[in-house]
Amino acid sequence: MPNSVWASDRLVYRAAEPEDQAFLIEGRQIAASFVNVAPILPVPQGSAGAARSMQKLNEALLGVIICLSEDEAVATGAAIKPETGSSSKKKLTPIGSLRLEPIEAKAVHHRETDIGIGLLPKYQGRGYGSEAILWAVEWAFLYANVHRMGIHCFEYNTGALRLYQRLGFVVEGRKREGLWYKGRYWDEIHLSMLDREWHARYGKEIDLP
Repeated sequence: MPNSVWASDRLVYRAAEPEDQAFLIEGRQIAASFVNVAPILPVPQGSAGAARSMQKLNEALLGVIICLSEDEAVATGAAIKPETGSSSKKKLTPIGSLRLEPIEAKAVHHRETDIGIGLLPKYQGRGYGSEAILWAVEWAFLYANVHRMGIHCFEYNTGALRLYQRLGFVVEGRKREGLWYKGRYWDEIHLSMLDREWHARYGKEIDLP
């Protein structure tokens, strides 16, 4: 199924809402996930950190809550049932968040941004991360006229590095020993994909005008 503006094959992307605060807290309180995405001291996280995450999503070039589509949620047994007595439609099941960094007004001519993504551990290893990243890259190149999409990972997160390279991101360089974690220094690895590289690799799959 081809991507649409706000959805991909199994996922739906919606704006962050105030009620997502609890979900964002949950994601930040899982230590193993937190240390893979946050280059700050791994102190216990609470509502203040979730509020900062919410603010970043709202200020981003693109900031979304990643949700399972209704069909995918039913198929995986993750569907959220409406509250008893409620006539509201089924709620989408949130599994993570994604944002493209905001572009400053005086830097917009460079047409570049960076992507950040986080998924709850129980939804990792199912291809949702790859699907969301490819949707966001497509959105950036086709709708936001981005030229360069950057992404980075920490040296110890080898799975993320393999994933990004498999999707077509190219290693540009390393911030050598810029991270202290578990008693030693690690590199921060920077990758990118250009719009022409995306078109060569994925553009033929899309019905472009």
